[in-house]
Amino acid sequence: MHKYLVLLLFLLIVISGCVSSGTVGSGVVINKWQPDLNIIKSSDFVTLFLEIENTGSELAREVIPTIEGINANEWGLKEKYQSIELKPSIEDSNGAISGEKKIYMFKDLKPPIETGTLSYKPTIKVLYKYSSSVIKTINVQQSKEASRGQIVDIPTQSQSRSPISINVRTENPIRVSKTDIDSVLIIEFSNNGNGHVCSPDCSERKNKDKIKYKIEFSNPIISLSQNENPCKYEDTLPITGTNIISCKINVRPISNPMEQFLVTVTTEYEYQIVQETLITVDNTPKL
Repeated sequence: MHKYLVLLLFLLIVISGCVSSGTVGSGVVINKWQPDLNIIKSSDFVTLFLEIENTGSELAREVIPTIEGINANEWGLKEKYQSIELKPSIEDSNGAISGEKKIYMFKDLKPPIETGTLSYKPTIKVLYKYSSSVIKTINVQQSKEASRGQIVDIPTQSQSRSPISINVRTENPIRVSKTDIDSVLIIEFSNNGNGHVCSPDCSERKNKDKIKYKIEFSNPIISLSQNENPCKYEDTLPITGTNIISCKINVRPISNPMEQFLVTVTTEYEYQIVQETLITVDNTPKL
């Protein structure tokens, strides 16, 4: 009996290892990328299944999948899909996220005739355009002296669920008296989508890993400083993991004891996710 249990466990492990698991992240994710048969002969046909889903809060534009890792002519790969859009996902009262899905079937693929046992790793690459945004509240207070020495998290009004997340903080509490003061706005861009940025064109190496960002303030009381500022209102920024920029800001005097202003940071980029699966072609002669 123990032998059968061990055998059953082994089979379960083998089967689970042959199926590509869905990726976790925001934006477009791959829920499924797998063949209908993992072990075939050269005379067999196989179908590859792809399911993608927009789990983010923004519209996914110009979504297009391409297959690499196998020779299209040798395998008879004929399907070429046009780019599509995937609507933003919806989060219900329980926190469950449901996004628009798209299923693709690459049918009647046949491996080249070879001898022995060969393994192939068809790789799916899904490219799409996406955006990220965050709106934060900046509190400005009247004071004779501005406090320094601490980084302050500021309230979030809205934030997108996207492959690139954005966080904004101030380096110190902002307090002004009768004259303008300088302060620092810290903006953090993080790649959390299990893929990479490749805007504006993934085929161009020089443009990989760059996003285009934009900074806006709701009132001219706060503005970007003009002198030796690493930040601009609009610029491009390389990003692979996390990139933090410290923006010099100018804050003018206010007329009330405390006033609130909004800062909005948005980004536009192309994003690519990649996943592979396994097909084994076994042409070993039977003894």
